[in-house]
Amino acid sequence: AAGKPKEALATLRTASAAVTRAQHPPLTAEYTYWEGELLRANGDYEAAATALRQAAALAADARQDELMARAWTRLVAVLGHHQHKVDVAIELASVAESALARSQATERLRATLANNLGSVEMLAGHFIRAVTYFQRALGYVIDRPGGAPLERAKVLSNLAAALYRQGKLPGARARFAEILDLYQRELGEDHPRT
Repeated sequence: AAGKPKEALATLRTASAAVTRAQHPPLTAEYTYWEGELLRANGDYEAAATALRQAAALAADARQDELMARAWTRLVAVLGHHQHKVDVAIELASVAESALARSQATERLRATLANNLGSVEMLAGHFIRAVTYFQRALGYVIDRPGGAPLERAKVLSNLAAALYRQGKLPGARARFAEILDLYQRELGEDHPRT
């Protein structure tokens, strides 16, 4: 069901009864997280936010700290980016960051949360805070062994946009040049993105 979120959600839901029968809290938390992810992918952001909050609570109860951190991280994006509930997403920043600290999260998850928070701050017009978060995300992406260059390009794009919105055109231009170089190296000069 890759690339087909409606089919993926329907397939996931066929397991609902089995998950309930299993009465295994970590499995219930994981199931609920993926339901939230697929609801988001289908554009049902209200239901996605509800499922992700529930997944975070279930994961906490099941002592699944990494899953709890993933749920809070995604919830920040759903609330801020998709639902434009920027103030609520910003308020959740400390909860999500605490979940990351508790979980000893991967650099990739830390980068994702920092990038999500930067995007939310940018939507709120807080460009200086956005730049700080994007720089933090970039540090996690660069420092991670085997870090994916296209992940780096995504963060650089957000950083460039925030710098541009601040009127820092030379910095924005430099980041955009770096993105183009990454795309050309990774995808080739004939790729549509280059």
